[in-house]
Amino acid sequence: MRESTRIDELTAALSDDTADTPWEVFRRCEAADALGDIGPPAAAAIPALVRTLTVPVAVDCVLALRVAAARALWRIGGRSDLALPRLIAALEDEQWGVVRTAVESLSEMGEAGRPAAVWLVALARKRLANGPFHFEKWAEDSGSGPPAPFLAVIAEALGKCASGLPEAGDVLSTLSNSPDGRIRASAEAALARRANTRAEVAVAPDRRPQ
Repeated sequence: MRESTRIDELTAALSDDTADTPWEVFRRCEAADALGDIGPPAAAAIPALVRTLTVPVAVDCVLALRVAAARALWRIGGRSDLALPRLIAALEDEQWGVVRTAVESLSEMGEAGRPAAVWLVALARKRLANGPFHFEKWAEDSGSGPPAPFLAVIAEALGKCASGLPEAGDVLSTLSNSPDGRIRASAEAALARRANTRAEVAVAPDRRPQ
């Protein structure tokens, strides 16, 4: 199948009609994810993805569709202005795991995700204070193999999105002492990234033409 034909078919799946069943929501999520994987060549799908950010959803999985569309808009067109509000809203989710996808998406965005940094810090602190979220426990019981610890995913995002936020450094320092080696490694890598960024900023004035 030609890529242009596939893009047309995936775009058509992003109906403007109300998504009134979980199956319909996840069908559209799969279409948005596939378009995002294609990237910039799928630019013709951007208007449909923008409408998907607000299309009516009559079942209790609206965040999944919003996050899928937001991530696709970033991957295809770099539309952080459209993606960030939906990704930040998803950081409140503790049940279905949409928050994990949102954090991973912010990590992909790097410095473009900086406006979400304070919410990432709040999420990390809440997780540290209250223990695993519901979706983490579900993932452990699913038998599909353990994913990377959620705190490791947050640490990576903080390293990429929150280079100038002191509170992020405090959280990463805490995570760097985690007994879990994967969390510790992710936090240490994020702290190293922050240190490199500060060093680059400090050197930058000397590089300016005289």
